[in-house]
Formats: sequence, C-alpha cells, structure tokens
Amino acid sequence: MRKKAPEAGRHRRQRGSTMVETVMALGILLLAFFGLIQIYHWAIARLFCEYSAFYAAKGVALGYNYNLALRSARVAAIGISGPDRSAGGDSDDEYERISTYLTRGDASGVWYEYWAGNTDDEPALRLYGPTPGEEAVGTVRLENAPLLSPNFARLLGITENPEPAATVTTYNYSSIYME
Repeated sequence: MRKKAPEAGRHRRQRGSTMVETVMALGILLLAFFGLIQIYHWAIARLFCEYSAFYAAKGVALGYNYNLALRSARVAAIGISGPDRSAGGDSDDEYERISTYLTRGDASGVWYEYWAGNTDDEPALRLYGPTPGEEAVGTVRLENAPLLSPNFARLLGITENPEPAATVTTYNYSSIYME
C-alpha cells in the first residue's frame, strides 16, 4: 500500500502541469488570433486607401476639377474616415448625404472625424494629388491610424502604428479630349 501514495502525488503534479500547459497554449492562440485581427484591420484600411486613390486619379483622368476629384476620393474613403461628425445632417439617407457632399462640398455639412486632423498625433485622412499632367496621380494616406490598440502594440514591441497608404497612377485621358 505504500507504493500507491507516491503515484497519487505524481498524478496531482501532472494535473497541475496540464493546466499550466493549457493556459500557455491558449495565451499563444489568443495572441495569434488578435494579431490576425489587427492585420485584417490594416489590410482593410489599405484597401480603402487604394480605392480612394483610384477615384482621385480617375477624377483627374476624366477631366474633373481638382476639388471634385478630391471630394470623390473622400467619399470613397468614408469607410476609414472615423465617426460621422456631421452637424445634424438633413437626412438619414446616406446616398442623399453623399450626393449633397459631392455637389456642395464642405458647405453640405457632411463631415467625418478623420477628414482633418488638427494636431500631429490625431488620425487624419490625407489626400495628395491629384496632379494634372500626362499622368493622373492620386495618393491617399491614413496618418496616425488607430489600428493597433496601444497595449497590443506595446506587447509586440511596436512603437508606431503602420500607416496605410496607396498611390494610383493612370494615363490622363482628359488631355486628349479637353483640348
């Protein structure tokens, strides 16, 4: 009977080690899962930047004036423009609000939080270009993008969030038919 006592203690230690191994494995799996979610958010932001840059370049290539090309690029990037900060808004119909913004610009009252960052550390959606010339170029950058949570970034050793950006270049067709 004395032989069974050491075996019982060994099983108790094994049960404790199984619990520790399970917790460690779950920690690693959760870290990988949340890391993949962060990569997904960054990829979606980059996709919206590419889509918006395409609209900016296309606007210039089709002969739109500079302000209208920038407005169409902003509308294409609404998905990454942050919360809606419009003052009251005339309508809840998003299509109507976007149409109003495209025709009236900033006077429409449609405004999103990231459309103009006031300080260097606030998120801001920046539109560069489009430049008239032989090539129509549109560049969109989401500066200070709130992609990674600060705690997760600190855990990974990341000091600065990646800034999704995209540049699209196309032939300026408006130079052919606008002459």
